Parts: sequence; structure tokens; C-alpha cells
Amino acid sequence: MTSVTQTKTIEDPPKRTSRKRTVSSVAGMKPSDTETIDRSSRPVLPAFSDLIAKITEAKDEFEKLQKQISETREVWVKEQKDCDVTLKERNEQEEINRRRNEETYRYETELMHKRETDEFTEKKARFERELEIKKEELTKEKEELSFLRKQAGEFDAEKEKAVKEALAISQKDLLRNFETERKMADQERKAEKEILVLKITSLTEEKIRQEREIESLKIALEEATRQVKDIAVRVIESNSVSSKSANTSQEL
Repeated sequence: MTSVTQTKTIEDPPKRTSRKRTVSSVAGMKPSDTETIDRSSRPVLPAFSDLIAKITEAKDEFEKLQKQISETREVWVKEQKDCDVTLKERNEQEEINRRRNEETYRYETELMHKRETDEFTEKKARFERELEIKKEELTKEKEELSFLRKQAGEFDAEKEKAVKEALAISQKDLLRNFETERKMADQERKAEKEILVLKITSLTEEKIRQEREIESLKIALEEATRQVKDIAVRVIESNSVSSKSANTSQEL
């Protein structure tokens, strides 16, 4: 609002048109009239010429000031547009990075889940195969024991007990191995999850840092704009003082 008021003040220089008309009317007089005026106004001509020179100088200074204001406004508009483009590009890039990180996290999570599922399925299948092999082996052992039982009936009870103990031991070994592998898989999943959480935390901190940097740039731009406006106002006020001085000299 201040810059607009000052500009309007400069755009209305006092009584310039009337002076131009006076000069034109003087130029259109007859020679006899001019001689009469020359005799009566010879002492006034130097002051009048000096006044015209000052008016011309003030006009040139005013036009120079208008040009300077226009150039300053163009520079400010260009800087504003450049800043807007930079902020827009940075926001778009941040949005692209955020989506990319989300997609990467989602993909890695799904991949990890699939890997864990596949590993569990594979381990389960392997365990079932091993268990089936053990059962087959135990079945063969039972068959052998049955054969031996027929041959030595007195050792039936001991052989049956040995079969049960062997089966129990085999099952315990298999279960223990499976439990150990499961715990290791859980630890691996936990470590991978912690790594992903650290990545997300790092990306979040980086985003916050960039947002603070953008805010700092905005503040710097506003300060630069305020300084440009202050300079323009001081130039306008200086020219206004010069114009008032010229008017005072004319009135004297």
C-alpha cells in the first residue's frame, strides 16, 4: 500500500502542463510583441531559463526513477517466480521420493513376508519329509523288531521299550532342531524390521530438515522483497523532495 501511494504522488508533478502552455504561447507571439516582452522581461529570462532547466532535469530524474522502479519490479517478479518454481519442483521431488520410499518399504515388507512364508513352508516341508523318513525308518525298525520278536519272544518287552525310546528321541531331536531354526528366523526378521524402521526415521528427519530449509528461504525472500520496497520508497521520497524544492524556487 505504501509503494502505490508514493507512485501516485510522483505521477502528478505540479503545474507542469501550465508551464508548457506558457512556453508555447510565448513562441506563438508576433515579433513586435516579442520585442516588447524582451525589453520588459530581460531580467527575468535567466531565472526562467534556469527554471525550465530544473523542470527538464526533474522530468528526466522522474523518468529515470520510473525506469528504476520498473526494473526493480521486474527483478522482484522474476525472483518470486523463480522461488515459486524452485519450491514447486522441490515439493514435487519430495512427493516423488516419499512415494518411492513408501513403495520401496511396501515392496520390501511384502518381499520379506513372502520370503519368511516361503522359508517357513520350506522348513515345514523339510521337517515333514524328515519326519516321514524317520517314521519309515521307525517302521522298518518295528518290522525288524517284530521279526526279532518272533525269534526271541523273551526280549519282547525290552525291544518295544527301545523302539518307543528311539521314536521319542528322534521326535525330540527334530522338534529341537525346528525350534532352533524358528528362533533364528525370528531374530533375522526382527533385525530386518529394525533396519527398515531406522530407514523410515532417517527419511522423516530429512524431510523435516528440508521443510525447515524451505521456510528459511521463504523468510529470506520476504526480507529481500521488503528491502527492495524500502529502497524504492526512499528513492521516491528523495525525488519528491527535489520536486518540492524546484516548486519553491519557482514561487520565489
